[in-house]
Amino acid sequence: MLQFFSLASIVVKLFNLICVMVLMGHWSGCIQFFVPVIQGLPQDSWIVLNNLEVCDSDTLCHLHTIGILYADGLYITSLLFEF
Repeated sequence: MLQFFSLASIVVKLFNLICVMVLMGHWSGCIQFFVPVIQGLPQDSWIVLNNLEVCDSDTLCHLHTIGILYADGLYITSLLFEF
């Protein structure tokens, strides 16, 4: 019975870790989108470089996805080259 609780505890901790990683990636993606927007979309920002200045509901979802993927890519790259 004790082994079951130990395994359940590990699964819950792993699930919590994954949820926190997704949340941090989401926040980072939002910030990386928000900063160029409040700067007035500079010409060298990733939003302008990918021609994503016009936002409707579909484009906003697409921008959000790109921002999260970009942020996660930065995290992974920094982890790989940190060691």
